Amino acid sequence: MSLLAPAQRVLTALVDLGGQAGAGEIAEAAGVSTRTVSTGTAALREAGLIEAAGGAKGRWKLTGAGHAAVLSADPVSAGGALDDALALWADLGLYPHRAFLELLCATVVARHHLHAVNDGPYLGFMAAGDTGTGKSAVADMARELFGLSKARTVRLLPSATPGSVLGRREREDGAYRWVPSPVAAGPLVVFDEFDKAEDAVRRAVLPYFQGQVEVADEDDVLRLLPTPVLTTNVPSRGERLRLLLPEYRRRCVVLDTAYADERGHDLEVALGAWDSRPHPVLRLADVPAPPASLPEDARTLLTSLTHALTKAGRQQKPPTRALEAAALGRAALARDTSIQGLLLATVSVAVAYLTVAEQLPGQVAPGWSLEWGAVREHLAGHGGIDQLEQVVAASRQARAEAQRAVGRARLAGEVDDVDLLGERHALAEELKQAADALERRRVVDLVHRPAAAAHRERLLRWRITVLDCRSRERLEDLRQAVAPVRAEAVGLRQRIDAEIQQRRDERAQAEAAAVQDRAIAAAWNRSQREAAKRSAQERRDHLRQVLKTLREGMRPGEQLWERRTTRPGEQPWRDLEQLGLLTYRADLVEGRGTMRGLLTNLARAVAQEQPGVWTTTIEPRQRFPGGPTSCPQLAQWGEATRAVLWPWLSALHAQEDQAVEALGIKARSSRPRLYRPSVPPPEALALASAQRLELPAARRSLSR
Repeated sequence: MSLLAPAQRVLTALVDLGGQAGAGEIAEAAGVSTRTVSTGTAALREAGLIEAAGGAKGRWKLTGAGHAAVLSADPVSAGGALDDALALWADLGLYPHRAFLELLCATVVARHHLHAVNDGPYLGFMAAGDTGTGKSAVADMARELFGLSKARTVRLLPSATPGSVLGRREREDGAYRWVPSPVAAGPLVVFDEFDKAEDAVRRAVLPYFQGQVEVADEDDVLRLLPTPVLTTNVPSRGERLRLLLPEYRRRCVVLDTAYADERGHDLEVALGAWDSRPHPVLRLADVPAPPASLPEDARTLLTSLTHALTKAGRQQKPPTRALEAAALGRAALARDTSIQGLLLATVSVAVAYLTVAEQLPGQVAPGWSLEWGAVREHLAGHGGIDQLEQVVAASRQARAEAQRAVGRARLAGEVDDVDLLGERHALAEELKQAADALERRRVVDLVHRPAAAAHRERLLRWRITVLDCRSRERLEDLRQAVAPVRAEAVGLRQRIDAEIQQRRDERAQAEAAAVQDRAIAAAWNRSQREAAKRSAQERRDHLRQVLKTLREGMRPGEQLWERRTTRPGEQPWRDLEQLGLLTYRADLVEGRGTMRGLLTNLARAVAQEQPGVWTTTIEPRQRFPGGPTSCPQLAQWGEATRAVLWPWLSALHAQEDQAVEALGIKARSSRPRLYRPSVPPPEALALASAQRLELPAARRSLSR
């Protein structure tokens, strides 16, 4: 038969004391508290190993079976380091704490060794209760057992940031990459004071409790290696576990430490003694890796665990695969991975889970029991099952005693004063608000950030101390102690705000000046654009008027260009002359300066027989012989008249094209198509200058 540590110590002490002794003597000989003696004697009496001795009350003596009992039965060992830690909680009668620690250590081993081949699910761990009930202590004991650094394992959430909990996105080479928090790579992480954390920090904690190694977060896949533990104080009113979201609780082992409310002093003494003495460290590297899976019988046992749970308990039970991983880690801790060893580890995990879950109202069926006989058959004499059976019995007895103690305390009024609770939370809220005012994102000036961070850390630590206060006198002392700290923080915030406001005013003035400058520049640009627009419009109007004038002026010429027939009595050269395209120059005789030449020219003019030449005004080299009243070449509409019109019309058409292009309008489709006419020079032109009029003889003589 295997016994729990308290019963074994009591039994050993009774043997050393001669088989009979009082409770005080047993406590002194065993080095345990009287409460532990009560727990041990109850288990021994139930096992038939001791009985009440005659005489004084509280004396015990060994029975025949007790004298014959030896403590050589195979224990369900987890190695010396963990066995010693588990015994501490058993000595205190805090079996749910013991089971919580056992499952936690088993999961740490399994997740550490198997995460590369098994992504999950794995168990998470949540402990909720009042201050001084061992929530953080059981997690810290696991950390020390594995020899892990507190700085790299524990995150005090009131002073943490989402980046320190989960990780950050950092810019590198023009892109963002995910840089995980250092705690994401260790085998264990403890998130302490969850109830006092900010909402953003709480959200950053939750991915650890999804049970998987790889967790999706937006566009990133986070690899979370540690087994997570969360500790939180319970609210003063309402449902105790309401801070723990149900969708994450059902992936975890949840410990409610309410049953240990009256054990604060015993806990402090026992933990102080455990910390003061040297104890071995359980190195994860020294623990052999467990197999990848459990045998079929062990999986069946875990599946049948639901028979001991109520409907609510089944809804909150973690995935069976997570319990299987814990059983594998438990076998590795015991260094027994045989078929029987794996089955015994599975039974131990099942018992531990039921022991923890039994503290949650309505989750475990009253008086649950495993089929111990069937388990013994499966173990085939492997041993260790007797101890597990005693664990169940001792746990139930300790639980009943704890419930009675809590009930007595409540009846005696040993609970927080409601007014004290309100004042405590009011002061804590003031400290939180002062700390929030110094949060890093709200301190823009880099110069003030170190001082702000230091003040914020002090305020948050004082806040934790205030929330843990349990007496009015202590609260008043704390109020006086935190007053200068809070005043200094408020003063720093005011200085920061004043500097920020000054910079805002300076920026506002600079922005106002910039706005005014931009308004002036915009007005100037607008006036320039409007002036340019008016100028462009005026130019277009001018071009339109020029184009209109051009077209009106060239219309008679274009009409004459199109003429092919000449009406009777019509003189084309006169029409061209009227348009200013022709000028007539008479061909005078030689000697114009003499009396004879003057008289000759006068006679020709009177007779209207004076020869001359018609010259185009635009192209002077274009000449047509004729007289003042005649021009043979220009007497008919045709190539000769077009030769006169062409230089004038082509110049006007060129001006029209420029105006049309500048205006961006379509060219005139009705405009005649011009070409350079080919008109040979008249032969009479050369002869006209040589002709001379012969004057009569009488006149010649007179002229002499």
